[in-house]
Parts: sequence; structure tokens; C-alpha cells
Amino acid sequence: MSLLLCVGLFVTAFIGTTWYIFQHYHRKHKNYPPGPIPWPLFGNVLQVDGKHIYISFMEWSKMYGKIMSVKLGFHRALVINDPKMAREMFGDLTFSGRPQAYFVTVLSGGCNGILVSEGSVWEAQRRFSLRHLRDFGFGKNIMQDLIMDNVQDIITWMRQEAGHPLPDLQRRLSLAVLNSLWTIISGQRYSQDDPHLKALLDSIQDGAVAITRHPFLIVAPWIRHILPTISGYTKFQKVVDKMIGFFRDTIEEHKHSMVDGEPRDFIDSYLKEMQKTKDTTSSFYKEAGERNLRAVVGDLFQGGSETTAITLTWSILFLMTHQDAQRKLQKEIDQVIGQSRSPVLKDRLRMPYTEAVILEISRMASVIPLGVFHSALVDTYFHDFYIPKGTWIWANQYAIHMDPYVWGDPENFHPERFLSKDGKSKRQCPGESLARDSLFLFITSIFQKFTAVPEPNTPIPDILDSDDGFFRGPKPFSVIMRERVLLSSPIIITVAD
Repeated sequence: MSLLLCVGLFVTAFIGTTWYIFQHYHRKHKNYPPGPIPWPLFGNVLQVDGKHIYISFMEWSKMYGKIMSVKLGFHRALVINDPKMAREMFGDLTFSGRPQAYFVTVLSGGCNGILVSEGSVWEAQRRFSLRHLRDFGFGKNIMQDLIMDNVQDIITWMRQEAGHPLPDLQRRLSLAVLNSLWTIISGQRYSQDDPHLKALLDSIQDGAVAITRHPFLIVAPWIRHILPTISGYTKFQKVVDKMIGFFRDTIEEHKHSMVDGEPRDFIDSYLKEMQKTKDTTSSFYKEAGERNLRAVVGDLFQGGSETTAITLTWSILFLMTHQDAQRKLQKEIDQVIGQSRSPVLKDRLRMPYTEAVILEISRMASVIPLGVFHSALVDTYFHDFYIPKGTWIWANQYAIHMDPYVWGDPENFHPERFLSKDGKSKRQCPGESLARDSLFLFITSIFQKFTAVPEPNTPIPDILDSDDGFFRGPKPFSVIMRERVLLSSPIIITVAD
């Protein structure tokens, strides 16, 4: 038998076997949500716009409905494009699982942490993290002070660059936001130009870029064994190893410098919890605890630093291109805060328009357009649709935020949509968090001191377009921050108790 014939028979048998397994494993239940027909091995990944997958899902939902199915390689996935359905589904513990996927496992260092854990591990890690993060500033004045230290760095930088296009705006904002978070976690505060801070930011950003530029690691991770370099596996693993190594070194430094008594920061608190844990099944026990600590630190960065910095960058673009909204924002800042002091978090209670601006920026930016992955913990039904155990679930936040039936004119920047008739902010915003505290303090501080204007004779990107990666960021733009003429005397408003 010739070599060519042998190869032909092998390829035919391989394709046939793969197709049979694919059809058998993914045979749909009669009530499974509808969706586009998938290809063998790769599912629907070759049918979507790789840079704007959430837009492809939004367009498909017009054909298949608000809840639709897709395939990512061999993974079943549902996409929810309706706000009511999303709230209902994610309020049900049945859908509180996390996808067991290769790229998720690698990003977390093979550990659970918070983002990829389920059940008792998730509950224990989440409860501990929230409790001890509060101890070191979350929701307290100390957190406000930490944020404002980094806000002042940005104000100083903008003053130095006043009248000129700002260089590397998003990177500067990323360094400032990251510094606040890192201080709480590790007790270390860096200067904006410190190489350690820049290295930490680079590792986070490189990890996001690596996974978005090589989507086959998500849908077809087996390809790494055949084409490790072309598939992006080699680079991705190198980037992740660098990031995890940074966290490991910081933890080792804490082990050697930690003393008895009160912990200095979050890492100290976690290490002390590990020391007193005797239950061998606990996620805090010895090696498992240390791996989970690295994962939790990574989770906190993924969930709070880059998303806030990108939202801040969007805020400058939106307000630069909507001068009326910028003037209204500055008027409220002048009335409530004035020019004689810096903003504080309690000012938010008297600044409904500012809150509405932040909500509208968050809506239009949709920085995490598909939200956080969930999965079904058991076989179940939802709105009469059959959902098998292990099915991945996305809420298409971009589609929800751009739904004309919900917003009327979603393509327009209109903060007033979040105000009630009496001008008060509707209570529809998320709860207190580092991200929202940071957004408020950065935005009010910046626009208290500066006015954002476009650089003359320079194209302004379409605010509906984006430069997508792991996060949805704005296209590059050029902005000049003009220092405002300070009021001779601040306007003081007395608010009755």
C-alpha cells in the first residue's frame, strides 16, 4: 500500500471519527437554545468577527433570539442578550459555576482563587478576601487617601503637559490605578516611573494581549501540542509564567519579612490564615493555600485595575467629544466641591449628574463586553430551554447596553437617561467598590482642574468604534488638557442634615 494511500485513509478515518464524536457529544436536546450550525473541531469560532465577537453575537441574536447557543471548539456556550434574562440567570446559584477551560486554568496558575472556583472553595476565598480587603481600606477613608495619592500624581503630570497632547494617557492611568490596588495587597507604593510597577503592568497587559491574539487556545487548546509557536502557546505560557513569578517573588518576600502581630497588608493576612489552617482539605492549607494566594492576587488585578483605567480613558474621550456634558459636570463640581479642596467620596451623595455621567460612560464603554464566564452546575431548564451541565454562559453586556428597546437611543451619549425627573440619580448603579470609588475621585479631580479638548486638525475616532482585545478600549485619540481658570471664591452649598 502506497504512503499516499495510507495518509489518505488515515486522514479520512480521523475526520470521520472526529465528526462522529462531535455529532454524538454535541447532539442537541430538542429544547436546547437555537444557534448557528457549528463546524467540526472549531465550532462557530471561524464564523465570528474575531475582533468584535460580541457584535457577531448581537447580530445572531436577531435571528436566534435573546438566548442563543454557540460552540467554541467542543465547548457548549450560551449567550444571553437580554437584561432581564441575565439578571434572572445570574441570580440563580444553578448558573454560578465557572468554565473548566485550558486558558482559564493557565491564567490562574492551575489554582482556584476566586474567579474560577466554585462551591465551598469560592465561598471561602471570596469571604476571606472581602473581609480582609476591608481591613486594609476597601470602603474606608484610608482607601480614599490611597486613591487620591495616585490621583495627585496624574494631576501633576497633566499640569506638566497642559496645552500639549497627552502622551500614553491610558498607560499613565493604568499605572495610577494599579498602584492603589497594589498598595493594599502588598503594602508597597511605587512612583509612576518605578520599573517594578511598570513590569507588573506589562505582565498583566501582555497576558491579555496574548490570549486575545490567539483565540485557538480558547476553543482548540489541543492545537498547542501540534503547533506550540504558531498557536501562541509558547508566548502565552511565557507571559503567564512571568506574571505568576512576580506574585511568587512578592509572597516570598513577605514570608521572610513578616513578624508576629498585626498583618501589614492583604498578603500578610493570607499567610497568617495559612499558618493557622490545620484542615488538610482547606483551600488555605500549605501548598494549596499558596497557589490560591497567587491566584487571588491575579484575580484582584484582572477584576479591578485595567478595567478602571480603560473606563477612565473612555471618560476623557466621551467628555472631550461632548462639551455640553463636560460643562455640566464641571458646574456640579464647582457648586458642590469648589476649587479650594479636593473631592471626597461623600461628595457623591450631592452629585447626581456626576453619578449619571459615570453610569453613561460605563454603559457605552462596556469594557468587559461579554462579562465574566459562568457555567451550569447541573442539567437544568431555563425559560423552557434545556441547559446541560457544564455549559458556558455569557451575558452579552454590549448588546444589553446598546439595546434600543431598553435605551431608546443607545448610540448617543446622554447622561440624563440615568436621572429621574427631579434630577436625582436613579438607584440603579452597582454597590460601593474600589472601581467606582476610583472612577469618581479620578473624574471629579481631573475635571475640577482641567478641560479636555481635542488636538486641532487631528481626527477624532468614532465613539462607537473600539480597539478590542481582552477588554474593549477606545481607538487612539489625541487630547489636550487645558488648565481651568480657578474661581476667585468657591461656591458653597449648605446641605441640611
